Amino acid sequence: MSKQYKREWSGNAGYVNCLLVTIRRAKIESVSLLDNEPVPNLIELARDNTDLKDWLVAQQFSFDRLNPMKVVGTLKHAAGFRWYRRKKTKGSIHALDVGSGGKPIPVNYELQLEKLQDGNECVNLTLVNSEDKQMKL
Repeated sequence: MSKQYKREWSGNAGYVNCLLVTIRRAKIESVSLLDNEPVPNLIELARDNTDLKDWLVAQQFSFDRLNPMKVVGTLKHAAGFRWYRRKKTKGSIHALDVGSGGKPIPVNYELQLEKLQDGNECVNLTLVNSEDKQMKL
């Protein structure tokens, strides 16, 4: 019998949280997002991790309705980018994921910002390290 998950996250900021969780739990090396293209479908990124997919389905995201500019902006802000640091191209996101038994697991991501010739931005988000490789929802 599979675990029943409830909706915990919504909107662009909720998507960012779920993206970070998905990168870690699906063991994805890196993800790129453009501020002018639809955000990645997290359920597809979850690959064969059934528990992760079930949790993501419960979040009820309409991936095509999320605002990629706001998602990129939220990631940049979390990585320490500010309007007065326009030349900054790298940042870090330090987060906690919940491990089995509710134990918090520190997780670090690196964000690389690339300004495109057409004026848009691309962020590359990479999982740098995590203390616990074995995660359970």
